[in-house]
Amino acid sequence: MNREREAPTESGRWLRRAGLGLSSVAALFWLLIGIAGAFSEGEPWTIESSLLAGHVLAAALATAIAWRRHRVGGVLLAMVGVAFCIFGYVTAGQNKWLAVAVSGLPFLAAAALLLAASRRLPGDRGV
Repeated sequence: MNREREAPTESGRWLRRAGLGLSSVAALFWLLIGIAGAFSEGEPWTIESSLLAGHVLAAALATAIAWRRHRVGGVLLAMVGVAFCIFGYVTAGQNKWLAVAVSGLPFLAAAALLLAASRRLPGDRGV
C-alpha cells in the first residue's frame, strides 16, 4: 500500500474536529432548551413536547457515538438532522424555513463534515 495514502491529512483532522464541535454545540443547545422547558411551569407536557424530547435525546446520543465512531456517528447525525428538519417544518407556525435552519441544519452540517473526514482519514475509527 501507499504510505502517503495512509497518513492522516490535516484537512481530515480539521473536518473531524469541526464536525464534532458543531454537533456538540448543537446537542448542548437543544439539551439546555429541553431542560429549561421541562422545569418551566408555563407550558403543559404535550405530544409535541414528547417528540421534541425524543429528538433531543437522539441528537445527544448520536453526538456521543460520533466522538467514538466518526462514520457511524455521521450517519446517525444525518438521520437526526433530517428528523429535526421535518419536525421543525411540521410544527412551526409562519417561519417554517427558519425552524428548519435552526433545528436540523446544524446536525446535517456536522454529519457532512464527519462523513467527509472519514473519507480523508483512512485510519479513522469509523466502522
